[in-house]
Amino acid sequence: MTSQMTSKYSYIFEEVIQLVEIYQSNISEHIKHVLEDKELDEAVVVRKFRTTTQYGAIEGKTQSCDVAHYNLVMIIALGYRVNSIKLK
Repeated sequence: MTSQMTSKYSYIFEEVIQLVEIYQSNISEHIKHVLEDKELDEAVVVRKFRTTTQYGAIEGKTQSCDVAHYNLVMIIALGYRVNSIKLK
């Protein structure tokens, strides 16, 4: 899928796990395969946002990390893969 798709819905990894109701390692594996198989274009279905959090227990120190947000198209693809596997 190479066409530019936009969605007002985006989900972080923890929300994806709750939506499709399987383990984190399984979700990671499915996301990896969806992108490797070129089923979906990563540039279209994943957007990374930088977030800042406190750095450990050191007061006043912060750290930044990228958090991937997945659009609804990725959620549907994951749901399809998971349900296909469950039905086998």
